[in-house]
Amino acid sequence: TIIQSLALKGGVLTLRQTLPRDAAAIVTIATGGSLGREGAMAMLASALASKFGRQCKLSTQHLRMLVCAAAAAALAAVYNAPIGGSLFAVELLMGSFALEVLGPVVVVSVISTLVFRSCMGSLPRFEVPHYEMVSGWELCFYLGLGVLAGVASILFVRALFGSQDLFEKLPLPQWAKPAIGMALVGVIGIWWPQVFGNGFEPVNLTLREQLPLMLLLTLLPMKLLATSLSFGSGAAGGLFTPSLMLGAVLGAIFGYGVHA
Repeated sequence: TIIQSLALKGGVLTLRQTLPRDAAAIVTIATGGSLGREGAMAMLASALASKFGRQCKLSTQHLRMLVCAAAAAALAAVYNAPIGGSLFAVELLMGSFALEVLGPVVVVSVISTLVFRSCMGSLPRFEVPHYEMVSGWELCFYLGLGVLAGVASILFVRALFGSQDLFEKLPLPQWAKPAIGMALVGVIGIWWPQVFGNGFEPVNLTLREQLPLMLLLTLLPMKLLATSLSFGSGAAGGLFTPSLMLGAVLGAIFGYGVHA
């Protein structure tokens, strides 16, 4: 929605179309839907920026920059990562690293991160332990992991849109489809509760090597299935954080194999 607003509507994004989706995202995530909260926060920030910019009668280019900066600020606060949020938003939303775009986006992202840290603390979202490269030969294994991650990304995208196509073909009322999808996610969560939510905690457990190999081998397809059911059925939420969990689990499985 944000990309469409920037590319086709000159940065116009209304609160009327954003607030109901944000409310749906809160319900989805709070009840265990396998989606992230970053999408809803970025949309709300962008809609507020769009409304403010239109009231100030900004030009189309400045309005687009303001909307992009707001989305970056939201992502930076969610992940406690101002530089990462800035680069992600600029590359994905604006498609330009020009200084007149990157400068304001970075400044806004840093300010939002400082505000977030003053309220929630400065701990990183992901507790990455200290690693050291023992040998240059390790780079060969990282190359293999990159290939596997690329293949997994293709499967992830196909599963998402395949699930969406499947739910669209069901001869049911639109409101019933998210209920079915979330119910199926609940069934999966009976045996694998780690699939609930966006995946922050399982990623941190994986980074600390606190999840056994057999559980990781099961979590990879189950999280993929749970996210596909949540997204395909029409539940609201983001996909970025669940994809991080899938990548972390895949990397841990690969790491167990390399060490063995």
